[in-house]
Amino acid sequence: MPEGTVIVIGGAEDKVRDRVILSRFVALAGGDEATIAVISTASSLGLEAGERYRQVFTELGARTVRPLHAVTRPQANDEAAVRTVRDATGIFMTGGNQLRLASTLGGTRLADAILERFRHGAV
Repeated sequence: MPEGTVIVIGGAEDKVRDRVILSRFVALAGGDEATIAVISTASSLGLEAGERYRQVFTELGARTVRPLHAVTRPQANDEAAVRTVRDATGIFMTGGNQLRLASTLGGTRLADAILERFRHGAV
């Protein structure tokens, strides 16, 4: 079974100037055909982080960018959250509190959907 690509950024990526890493992410996700889900669960900026990445990825040519800020396990088990990533060619998880990310998403329907997309080639 094909698998996707994982890009580990490590924080403080360039969102303003050259955007080398983020440009590569969009390219691997399909360029102007990319459908990107931005999961901002770890970020203390919340919805603002998702909207910022929507702007950046749109500027980099992605066709569709869908922010998702699941902050509770019930939200991460909700069908709406699953739909956000169901056809994503790229799934971007923002920086922030990775323990919050793992404890909120781990073992949920959203986590299963992310893994399923990865198994089918998503970045």
